[in-house]
Amino acid sequence: MVMRHFSGIFLLLLLHLEFQASAQFGGGLGMPMPGMGSGIGRAGSLPRTMPLNSTSFRTIPLFRDSSGIFFQQVEVALGTSPNSQVNQGGIPVLIKQGYDMKEKFVQVYKKELKKKRFLSFIHIQNRLFAICSEYRKSDAVHRILGAEISKESGEFISSWKQMATIKRNNKNERFQFSVSYNRNRSAMVAILVTQQPEKSTYRILEYGESLKPVKQPVTI
Repeated sequence: MVMRHFSGIFLLLLLHLEFQASAQFGGGLGMPMPGMGSGIGRAGSLPRTMPLNSTSFRTIPLFRDSSGIFFQQVEVALGTSPNSQVNQGGIPVLIKQGYDMKEKFVQVYKKELKKKRFLSFIHIQNRLFAICSEYRKSDAVHRILGAEISKESGEFISSWKQMATIKRNNKNERFQFSVSYNRNRSAMVAILVTQQPEKSTYRILEYGESLKPVKQPVTI
């Protein structure tokens, strides 16, 4: 039991490292989207993109359900690998496309993410969430927040809910937040990393569709 417990933690840490390397926040560590065939990648089958001067945009699939296919628009700095930057911390764009290949909505969450850092879209138990972090300078606390999004309109249907906090105790501390899925994609896994000159601490949390922990957090 002990070995199985720690092998599970080791797997999560490997996923965290892969997550940081690939930056596939919306796509769940680069894993294929359940039920998606290779036809999604054919020319002309993806929603439109909107290139700008210093960056380019690509559209990656998130998931599909009976009502359509959901995509996240990803901002990539020119001259970099397409996997090197997802618009973490930028303004997320969510696109829904019907099976007739017509757009059902395009939502840009500039207002909702004001003064927050976007982390990921997460789809668990047939519900869609936006996950972000927020830093409160007044008490030096980082917060992980989640809010539900309507899959019909793409609009927020809940206020931000606090999921976890981490306090900054000194100016030398650095933090990283990774969000993805558990092995069967039934829950969300968050890894909060505190980096100090002498060591790094990993805090691993798992959440269900109510954005409440479903297991005791693990700190290593």
